[in-house]
Amino acid sequence: MDHAISREFRQLVEDLRLLAYDGEPGFFLICEFYWRLVLKSKPLAPLLTRAQLAPLSRHPRLEAALKEAILRDPSGANLPRWYQHFIGRKYRGATGKFFTPVPVAAAMAALFPIPAQATLLDPACGAGTFLSAVKSQNTSTPAKYVYNDIEPALIELARLGSALNGMQEGETDFYCENIFDPSTRLHATYKDKVDIILANPPFSVYLTDVTFFSPIFSAGYHNSDAIFLDACLHFLKPGGKMALLLPHSLVANANFRKFRIIVEKNWGLLGVIALPEGVFKLTAEATTRTDIVLLEKRTGPVGKRIFGYVQTVGVRTTGRSSETVSNDLDSLVRSNPLGIGL
Repeated sequence: MDHAISREFRQLVEDLRLLAYDGEPGFFLICEFYWRLVLKSKPLAPLLTRAQLAPLSRHPRLEAALKEAILRDPSGANLPRWYQHFIGRKYRGATGKFFTPVPVAAAMAALFPIPAQATLLDPACGAGTFLSAVKSQNTSTPAKYVYNDIEPALIELARLGSALNGMQEGETDFYCENIFDPSTRLHATYKDKVDIILANPPFSVYLTDVTFFSPIFSAGYHNSDAIFLDACLHFLKPGGKMALLLPHSLVANANFRKFRIIVEKNWGLLGVIALPEGVFKLTAEATTRTDIVLLEKRTGPVGKRIFGYVQTVGVRTTGRSSETVSNDLDSLVRSNPLGIGL
């Protein structure tokens, strides 16, 4: 999105806010129009009442500008941007959410082969970028795509994104539940049944308690991104695999050494790919450094591993428009160092 379109986009958001379309009403308005204009259908669940839609109908020029912006984006590439402007900045600090840049999600989606009839889960799906990337790369492979997030607006975003990506209702399953609560319907349905997890967990949210046995929590690590690994272990089949983003501190810092020992008791470590600082600069205005960690629910000795570092990931990491963008991560994945993936 160039600077002229960005100014236009920001102005459109501000004009909508003047009509009281802010927070969830503003975001749901965007979703409503994507369903109507691009998918030519109604949302699967009611989003806004007629009364809530009425103010926009009294401003035909603004309504026309909104329709034009959406029709220019039939793939929904700008949906995470709409979310960030209406909702994301308000809630990100409390929920630890950082949207994964599309090139990073696409590379992670290519790391593991997808067997026919596989069940894939993203337990903190956000915009649903990971599972959409898998579907795009495996169009002829039948699979079940399971989305979960604790925020209703993000589930609607993922539901809309999957529809724009051509997924059929029978291929997908959506939940709005707390990944750290084992009494939920998600746990009951998919415990020990998932083949592959792709995830960007909530970063650095302090958890005061968990309602399941978590060796990581018991060892004194109360941050959400660490405990997320214990939660995910419940879903995977023996030998099931997970690719997730973790803060570099969990992977490398000395004060997380005990955490890493606990992880390797239950997981086989397939690899770590260190990413440059600034991966979330554009999607979340954050400089948190992250690594891709590849794990397998342990059933025996682990074979080949990969440890590497890439300098570029296909997005600007400094925020400067003059920055040259290449994608060493994509090149690494396509070289197939684990003997898996593409």
